[in-house]
Amino acid sequence: MAEARRLTRLLSKHGRSRQWTKALQVFQDMETRGIQCDTIACNAALSACEKGHAWRHALEMFGSMQDGCLQRDLISFNSAISACEKGHLWRQGLSLFAGIPEQGFRPDVFSYSAAMSALEKGQQWPRALALFSEMQRQGCAPNGVTYGAALGACGKSLQWDVAMQLLGQAQRQGVQVDVVMFNASISLLGQSQQWEKAVGLFTAMQAGRLRPTEISFNATISACEKDLQWAAALALFFQMQPSGLPPSNITYSATLSACEKGARWEEALQLYGYLQRSSLQLDGITRGLLLSAALKGARWPRARELLLGAPRSLSDDALVYACTMAISMIGQRA
Repeated sequence: MAEARRLTRLLSKHGRSRQWTKALQVFQDMETRGIQCDTIACNAALSACEKGHAWRHALEMFGSMQDGCLQRDLISFNSAISACEKGHLWRQGLSLFAGIPEQGFRPDVFSYSAAMSALEKGQQWPRALALFSEMQRQGCAPNGVTYGAALGACGKSLQWDVAMQLLGQAQRQGVQVDVVMFNASISLLGQSQQWEKAVGLFTAMQAGRLRPTEISFNATISACEKDLQWAAALALFFQMQPSGLPPSNITYSATLSACEKGARWEEALQLYGYLQRSSLQLDGITRGLLLSAALKGARWPRARELLLGAPRSLSDDALVYACTMAISMIGQRA
Protein backbone atom coordinates (compact mmCIF):
# COMPACT_ATOMS: atom_id res chain seq x y z
CA MET A 1 0.00 0.00 0.00
CA ALA A 2 2.81 2.41 0.90
CA GLU A 3 4.59 1.61 -2.38
CA ALA A 4 1.39 2.25 -4.35
CA ARG A 5 1.02 5.67 -2.71
CA ARG A 6 4.66 6.51 -3.42
CA LEU A 7 4.35 5.58 -7.09
CA THR A 8 1.07 7.50 -7.40
CA ARG A 9 2.81 10.61 -6.02
CA LEU A 10 5.59 10.04 -8.55
CA LEU A 11 3.00 9.81 -11.34
CA SER A 12 1.51 13.13 -10.25
CA LYS A 13 4.95 14.73 -10.16
CA HIS A 14 5.67 13.63 -13.74
CA GLY A 15 2.24 14.88 -14.77
CA ARG A 16 2.86 18.36 -13.39
CA SER A 17 6.20 18.54 -15.24
CA ARG A 18 4.59 17.19 -18.46
CA GLN A 19 6.96 14.21 -18.51
CA TRP A 20 4.41 11.79 -19.89
CA THR A 21 6.95 9.14 -20.98
CA LYS A 22 8.25 8.84 -17.43
CA ALA A 23 4.68 8.70 -16.12
CA LEU A 24 3.87 5.83 -18.50
CA GLN A 25 7.00 3.96 -17.42
CA VAL A 26 5.95 4.26 -13.78
CA PHE A 27 2.40 3.16 -14.60
CA GLN A 28 3.60 0.15 -16.60
CA ASP A 29 6.02 -0.73 -13.80
CA MET A 30 3.11 -0.75 -11.35
CA GLU A 31 1.18 -3.15 -13.59
CA THR A 32 4.23 -5.40 -14.10
CA ARG A 33 4.84 -5.63 -10.35
CA GLY A 34 1.18 -6.39 -9.71
CA ILE A 35 0.61 -3.19 -7.74
CA GLN A 36 -3.07 -2.28 -7.79
CA CYS A 37 -3.67 0.89 -9.82
CA ASP A 38 -6.62 2.79 -8.46
CA THR A 39 -8.55 5.70 -10.02
CA ILE A 40 -6.15 8.26 -8.55
CA ALA A 41 -3.10 6.55 -10.09
CA CYS A 42 -4.82 6.16 -13.47
CA ASN A 43 -5.92 9.80 -13.42
CA ALA A 44 -2.35 10.91 -12.69
CA ALA A 45 -1.02 8.95 -15.68
CA LEU A 46 -3.91 10.09 -17.87
CA SER A 47 -3.32 13.73 -16.92
CA ALA A 48 0.42 13.40 -17.60
CA CYS A 49 -0.25 12.10 -21.13
CA GLU A 50 -2.84 14.80 -21.81
CA LYS A 51 -0.59 17.62 -20.60
CA GLY A 52 2.29 16.20 -22.63
CA HIS A 53 0.12 16.23 -25.79
CA ALA A 54 0.27 12.42 -25.94
CA TRP A 55 -3.47 12.42 -26.55
CA ARG A 56 -3.63 8.93 -28.08
CA HIS A 57 -2.08 7.39 -24.97
CA ALA A 58 -4.42 9.45 -22.80
CA LEU A 59 -7.54 8.23 -24.60
CA GLU A 60 -6.30 4.63 -24.57
CA MET A 61 -5.81 4.88 -20.82
CA PHE A 62 -9.28 6.36 -20.39
CA GLY A 63 -10.73 3.39 -22.27
CA SER A 64 -8.64 0.90 -20.31
CA MET A 65 -10.04 2.25 -17.05
CA GLN A 66 -13.48 1.06 -18.09
CA ASP A 67 -12.08 -2.27 -19.33
CA GLY A 68 -10.36 -2.75 -15.98
CA CYS A 69 -13.59 -2.00 -14.11
CA LEU A 70 -12.11 1.13 -12.54
CA GLN A 71 -14.48 3.93 -11.59
CA ARG A 72 -13.88 6.94 -13.84
CA ASP A 73 -14.52 10.20 -12.02
CA LEU A 74 -14.91 13.81 -13.21
CA ILE A 75 -11.13 14.28 -13.34
CA SER A 76 -10.89 11.30 -15.70
CA PHE A 77 -13.50 12.79 -18.03
CA ASN A 78 -11.95 16.28 -17.96
CA SER A 79 -8.51 14.92 -18.85
CA ALA A 80 -9.97 12.80 -21.67
CA ILE A 81 -11.88 15.80 -23.09
CA SER A 82 -8.67 17.86 -22.97
CA ALA A 83 -6.91 15.03 -24.83
CA CYS A 84 -9.62 15.22 -27.51
CA GLU A 85 -9.00 18.96 -27.80
CA LYS A 86 -5.28 18.38 -28.37
CA GLY A 87 -6.06 15.67 -30.93
CA HIS A 88 -8.61 17.89 -32.73
CA LEU A 89 -11.34 15.34 -31.97
CA TRP A 90 -14.19 17.72 -31.19
CA ARG A 91 -16.96 15.17 -31.80
CA GLN A 92 -15.43 12.67 -29.38
CA GLY A 93 -14.79 15.45 -26.87
CA LEU A 94 -18.40 16.62 -27.07
CA SER A 95 -19.61 13.03 -26.69
CA LEU A 96 -17.50 12.59 -23.54
CA PHE A 97 -18.81 15.89 -22.18
CA ALA A 98 -22.40 14.73 -22.78
CA GLY A 99 -21.62 11.51 -20.92
CA ILE A 100 -20.59 13.24 -17.70
CA PRO A 101 -24.13 13.59 -16.24
CA GLU A 102 -24.88 9.99 -17.24
CA GLN A 103 -22.10 8.92 -14.84
CA GLY A 104 -23.71 10.90 -12.03
CA PHE A 105 -21.34 13.88 -12.17
CA ARG A 106 -21.97 17.56 -12.84
CA PRO A 107 -19.66 19.28 -15.36
CA ASP A 108 -17.39 21.84 -13.72
CA VAL A 109 -15.48 24.79 -15.14
CA PHE A 110 -12.69 22.48 -16.35
CA SER A 111 -15.19 20.28 -18.19
CA TYR A 112 -16.71 23.28 -19.97
CA SER A 113 -13.32 24.84 -20.72
CA ALA A 114 -11.95 21.62 -22.25
CA ALA A 115 -15.08 21.01 -24.33
CA MET A 116 -15.21 24.63 -25.56
CA SER A 117 -11.53 24.56 -26.49
CA ALA A 118 -12.10 21.34 -28.46
CA LEU A 119 -15.05 22.94 -30.29
CA GLU A 120 -13.14 26.17 -30.98
CA LYS A 121 -10.20 24.29 -32.45
CA GLY A 122 -12.61 22.16 -34.47
CA GLN A 123 -14.06 25.35 -35.99
CA GLN A 124 -17.39 24.67 -34.29
CA TRP A 125 -17.77 28.27 -33.14
CA PRO A 126 -21.56 28.43 -32.70
CA ARG A 127 -21.46 25.25 -30.59
CA ALA A 128 -18.64 26.68 -28.45
CA LEU A 129 -20.58 29.88 -27.77
CA ALA A 130 -23.77 27.89 -27.08
CA LEU A 131 -21.85 25.81 -24.52
CA PHE A 132 -20.57 29.02 -22.91
CA SER A 133 -24.17 30.25 -22.54
CA GLU A 134 -25.26 26.89 -21.10
CA MET A 135 -22.41 27.03 -18.62
CA GLN A 136 -23.63 30.33 -17.23
CA ARG A 137 -27.25 29.13 -17.10
CA GLN A 138 -26.05 26.19 -14.99
CA GLY A 139 -24.43 28.61 -12.55
CA CYS A 140 -20.86 27.56 -13.38
CA ALA A 141 -18.54 30.60 -13.30
CA PRO A 142 -16.20 30.81 -16.33
CA ASN A 143 -12.43 31.11 -15.86
CA GLY A 144 -9.72 32.55 -18.07
CA VAL A 145 -9.47 29.42 -20.24
CA THR A 146 -13.22 29.42 -20.84
CA TYR A 147 -13.24 33.09 -21.78
CA GLY A 148 -10.22 32.53 -24.02
CA ALA A 149 -12.05 29.76 -25.90
CA ALA A 150 -15.18 31.92 -26.21
CA LEU A 151 -13.13 34.86 -27.52
CA GLY A 152 -11.42 32.54 -30.00
CA ALA A 153 -14.82 31.40 -31.25
CA CYS A 154 -15.91 35.04 -31.62
CA GLY A 155 -12.75 35.80 -33.55
CA LYS A 156 -13.28 33.00 -36.03
CA SER A 157 -16.90 34.00 -36.61
CA LEU A 158 -16.07 37.77 -36.63
CA GLN A 159 -18.49 38.57 -33.79
CA TRP A 160 -16.57 41.54 -32.43
CA ASP A 161 -19.52 42.96 -30.47
CA VAL A 162 -19.99 39.67 -28.59
CA ALA A 163 -16.23 39.52 -27.94
CA MET A 164 -16.27 43.00 -26.39
CA GLN A 165 -19.17 41.99 -24.13
CA LEU A 166 -17.27 38.88 -23.03
CA LEU A 167 -14.10 40.84 -22.33
CA GLY A 168 -16.01 43.36 -20.21
CA GLN A 169 -17.84 40.57 -18.39
CA ALA A 170 -14.57 38.80 -17.60
CA GLN A 171 -13.10 41.98 -16.12
CA ARG A 172 -16.22 42.66 -14.04
CA GLN A 173 -16.11 39.12 -12.65
CA GLY A 174 -12.49 39.54 -11.64
CA VAL A 175 -11.17 37.02 -14.16
CA GLN A 176 -7.56 37.78 -15.09
CA VAL A 177 -7.59 38.98 -18.70
CA ASP A 178 -4.12 38.34 -20.09
CA VAL A 179 -2.23 39.71 -23.08
CA VAL A 180 -3.25 36.77 -25.29
CA MET A 181 -6.94 37.58 -24.76
CA PHE A 182 -6.36 41.27 -25.49
CA ASN A 183 -4.37 40.43 -28.62
CA ALA A 184 -7.11 38.13 -29.91
CA SER A 185 -9.72 40.84 -29.34
CA ILE A 186 -7.63 43.55 -31.01
CA SER A 187 -7.03 41.30 -34.00
CA LEU A 188 -10.78 40.62 -34.26
CA LEU A 189 -11.55 44.35 -34.13
CA GLY A 190 -9.02 44.93 -36.90
CA GLN A 191 -10.62 42.28 -39.10
CA SER A 192 -14.00 43.90 -38.42
CA GLN A 193 -12.67 47.38 -39.36
CA GLN A 194 -13.16 48.78 -35.87
CA TRP A 195 -9.84 50.59 -35.62
CA GLU A 196 -10.86 53.07 -32.91
CA LYS A 197 -12.02 50.25 -30.62
CA ALA A 198 -8.79 48.36 -31.37
CA VAL A 199 -6.68 51.37 -30.36
CA GLY A 200 -8.90 51.87 -27.30
CA LEU A 201 -8.36 48.27 -26.25
CA PHE A 202 -4.60 48.62 -26.78
CA THR A 203 -4.63 51.71 -24.54
CA ALA A 204 -6.76 49.91 -21.93
CA MET A 205 -4.24 47.07 -21.90
CA GLN A 206 -1.45 49.52 -21.10
CA ALA A 207 -3.58 51.24 -18.46
CA GLY A 208 -4.15 47.84 -16.87
CA ARG A 209 -0.38 47.46 -16.51
CA LEU A 210 -0.14 44.72 -19.09
CA ARG A 211 2.94 44.96 -21.27
CA PRO A 212 2.00 44.89 -24.97
CA THR A 213 3.87 42.34 -27.06
CA GLU A 214 4.99 42.60 -30.67
CA ILE A 215 1.73 40.86 -31.59
CA SER A 216 -0.22 43.56 -29.71
CA PHE A 217 1.48 46.34 -31.69
CA ASN A 218 1.22 44.54 -35.03
CA ALA A 219 -2.48 43.73 -34.55
CA THR A 220 -3.30 47.34 -33.61
CA ILE A 221 -1.24 48.82 -36.46
CA SER A 222 -2.91 46.39 -38.85
CA ALA A 223 -6.33 47.52 -37.58
CA CYS A 224 -5.37 51.13 -38.33
CA GLU A 225 -4.03 50.17 -41.77
CA LYS A 226 -7.28 48.45 -42.74
CA ASP A 227 -9.24 51.62 -41.93
CA LEU A 228 -6.73 53.92 -43.71
CA GLN A 229 -5.57 55.52 -40.43
CA TRP A 230 -1.94 56.16 -41.34
CA ALA A 231 -1.29 58.70 -38.55
CA ALA A 232 -2.46 56.30 -35.83
CA ALA A 233 -0.40 53.49 -37.38
CA LEU A 234 2.72 55.66 -37.40
CA ALA A 235 2.16 56.75 -33.80
CA LEU A 236 2.01 53.13 -32.71
CA PHE A 237 5.09 52.28 -34.77
CA PHE A 238 7.12 54.94 -32.97
CA GLN A 239 5.94 53.64 -29.59
CA MET A 240 7.51 50.24 -30.16
CA GLN A 241 11.20 51.06 -29.78
CA PRO A 242 10.81 52.93 -26.46
CA SER A 243 8.82 49.92 -25.24
CA GLY A 244 11.83 47.71 -25.86
CA LEU A 245 10.28 45.99 -28.89
CA PRO A 246 12.16 46.46 -32.17
CA PRO A 247 9.74 46.50 -35.15
CA SER A 248 9.68 43.35 -37.27
CA ASN A 249 9.10 42.96 -40.99
CA ILE A 250 5.40 42.49 -40.23
CA THR A 251 5.37 45.80 -38.35
CA TYR A 252 7.09 47.63 -41.21
CA SER A 253 4.78 46.08 -43.81
CA ALA A 254 1.59 47.04 -41.94
CA THR A 255 2.80 50.60 -41.24
CA LEU A 256 4.09 51.09 -44.79
CA SER A 257 0.81 49.84 -46.18
CA ALA A 258 -1.06 52.39 -44.03
CA CYS A 259 1.18 55.20 -45.34
CA GLU A 260 0.90 53.98 -48.93
CA LYS A 261 -2.89 53.82 -48.74
CA GLY A 262 -2.95 57.29 -47.21
CA ALA A 263 -0.69 58.67 -49.98
CA ARG A 264 1.97 59.57 -47.40
CA TRP A 265 5.00 58.83 -49.57
CA GLU A 266 7.49 60.85 -47.49
CA GLU A 267 6.50 59.07 -44.29
CA ALA A 268 6.83 55.71 -46.03
CA LEU A 269 10.32 56.50 -47.27
CA GLN A 270 11.24 57.80 -43.82
CA LEU A 271 10.38 54.32 -42.52
CA TYR A 272 12.76 52.93 -45.14
CA GLY A 273 15.53 54.91 -43.51
CA TYR A 274 14.72 53.34 -40.14
CA LEU A 275 14.63 49.91 -41.72
CA GLN A 276 18.04 50.39 -43.34
CA ARG A 277 19.53 51.17 -39.93
CA SER A 278 18.02 48.01 -38.42
CA SER A 279 19.26 44.45 -38.77
CA LEU A 280 16.21 43.42 -40.82
CA GLN A 281 16.35 42.28 -44.41
CA LEU A 282 13.81 43.62 -46.88
CA ASP A 283 11.23 40.97 -47.74
CA GLY A 284 9.16 40.99 -50.93
CA ILE A 285 6.07 42.64 -49.45
CA THR A 286 8.01 45.42 -47.73
CA ARG A 287 10.13 46.10 -50.83
CA GLY A 288 6.99 46.22 -52.99
CA LEU A 289 5.31 48.73 -50.67
CA LEU A 290 8.41 50.92 -50.61
CA LEU A 291 8.68 50.77 -54.39
CA SER A 292 5.05 51.77 -54.71
CA ALA A 293 5.58 54.75 -52.37
CA ALA A 294 8.74 55.84 -54.20
CA LEU A 295 7.06 55.63 -57.61
CA LYS A 296 3.85 57.36 -56.59
CA GLY A 297 5.89 60.07 -54.89
CA ALA A 298 8.11 60.39 -57.99
CA ARG A 299 11.22 59.50 -56.01
CA TRP A 300 13.01 57.90 -58.97
CA PRO A 301 16.50 57.44 -57.46
CA ARG A 302 14.99 55.67 -54.45
CA ALA A 303 12.79 53.51 -56.73
CA ARG A 304 15.85 52.59 -58.83
CA GLU A 305 17.79 51.67 -55.68
CA LEU A 306 14.97 49.41 -54.50
CA LEU A 307 14.58 47.76 -57.89
CA LEU A 308 18.29 47.14 -58.37
CA GLY A 309 18.61 45.81 -54.83
CA ALA A 310 15.88 43.19 -55.27
CA PRO A 311 17.26 39.64 -55.21
CA ARG A 312 16.91 37.76 -58.50
CA SER A 313 15.18 34.87 -56.78
CA LEU A 314 12.41 37.12 -55.51
CA SER A 315 9.02 36.36 -56.99
CA ASP A 316 6.39 38.32 -55.15
CA ASP A 317 3.10 39.86 -56.26
CA ALA A 318 3.91 43.14 -54.54
CA LEU A 319 7.20 43.46 -56.40
CA VAL A 320 5.64 42.55 -59.74
CA TYR A 321 2.97 45.18 -59.09
CA ALA A 322 5.58 47.85 -58.34
CA CYS A 323 7.62 47.00 -61.43
CA THR A 324 4.51 47.15 -63.59
CA MET A 325 3.67 50.53 -62.10
CA ALA A 326 7.21 51.75 -62.77
CA ILE A 327 6.95 50.85 -66.45
CA SER A 328 3.51 52.50 -66.64
CA MET A 329 4.66 55.73 -65.01
CA ILE A 330 7.84 55.93 -67.08
CA GLY A 331 5.69 55.45 -70.17
CA GLN A 332 3.41 58.29 -69.11
CA ARG A 333 6.37 60.65 -68.70
CA ALA A 334 7.98 59.70 -72.03
